[in-house]
Amino acid sequence: GGSLDCLGNDQKNKLISKDEILQNLSKIEEGEATHTVEQSSATLSTAETVAMKPASLHELYTKSASELNLANEYLALVRCHPVKLRSVIFHIRRMCRDLLKKYQLMEDMISANSINVISALLNRCAMYEAKPQSFKFDKMKEIEIKATQEQKRREEGKRKAYEARMLRKAKREKLDDAEYYLRQGADVPSVQTVKQLKTMQSDEKLALWKKSHSQHCMSYHLDIGGCKRDRSCAFLHVNAQGINAFEENDEVAG
Repeated sequence: GGSLDCLGNDQKNKLISKDEILQNLSKIEEGEATHTVEQSSATLSTAETVAMKPASLHELYTKSASELNLANEYLALVRCHPVKLRSVIFHIRRMCRDLLKKYQLMEDMISANSINVISALLNRCAMYEAKPQSFKFDKMKEIEIKATQEQKRREEGKRKAYEARMLRKAKREKLDDAEYYLRQGADVPSVQTVKQLKTMQSDEKLALWKKSHSQHCMSYHLDIGGCKRDRSCAFLHVNAQGINAFEENDEVAG
């Protein structure tokens, strides 16, 4: 090798300590090294030391590379530090999107009503991954999923067309607030609201609907069998909002 004269003191020290660093890394990788962590306590006057065995780099890589492991670690944290179920579902479906779709469990995850149900769904994914032959593709379920996705695309198209009309209307009327009409009756009814409205008289029901949900099809939510006009209906056909309902671009903290 060439002379070290051209190197600075810091660089020389790094080269000198290289062998020692490599030896320590080797020990960590083999799981042979232990280190101590001092733990202080308000009730103790002296520090206690406990031996800890570090995880190997291979173990760390294996765990970080598994979305199921990551999801289960997240659930363990949620059990210790609870957050809203809606937030849990949001994050779990982001972590395990591919697996949930692969095993037709995305809708089950979105409709989960407890942490235990979420955990059970993750366990099913793990079982299918370990024993692929145990998974049976459900053709009817896939048809239902595609029908739901197609309906969502239609509603998104109708929504964009409606927004364009309302923006043009506000512009024609020279309103200062260009989105004035977009906010009128835009609220998606909740499951609780739909149940409540079904018990009301027609006039009262219609008045409340127009006040907050006039952009949405009342027949779709309240009539037996839903809206008879289906695709030809000018109003939005969007499922009532439940505790787990959210759009793909939602940002959910937690």
